[in-house]
Amino acid sequence: MKKAILLLGHCDEHYVILRTILESSGYQVDLAENKRQAFNLVKDKKPALIIYCDKENQDIVDELKLFTNENITFWALTAQNTKQLLSSKEILDKVHNENFKYKLATNVPKFPRIIL
Repeated sequence: MKKAILLLGHCDEHYVILRTILESSGYQVDLAENKRQAFNLVKDKKPALIIYCDKENQDIVDELKLFTNENITFWALTAQNTKQLLSSKEILDKVHNENFKYKLATNVPKFPRIIL
């Protein structure tokens, strides 16, 4: 089984698509819709990557960074400054090529939001 990934935020169509893409490639994907679920899943599943909506969940992400000493990479989904959409292949390439070895990044890379 490949690394665990946590999607943090409300379950909308973008997360459904992203989850389907990642799971079809063998990743274990969990969804946390609130702070309590996020903390429990980080504790139990120890995800290597957390993908979140930057504006809606930044406070939870800030607390998770203080809470855990695990090697977790954080990606922010954003529609800001996005000039092109990512295909499912491009999304998987980004996840496959992520080394998940660096500690909690203070400068979180922006990950373009999937728009239907």
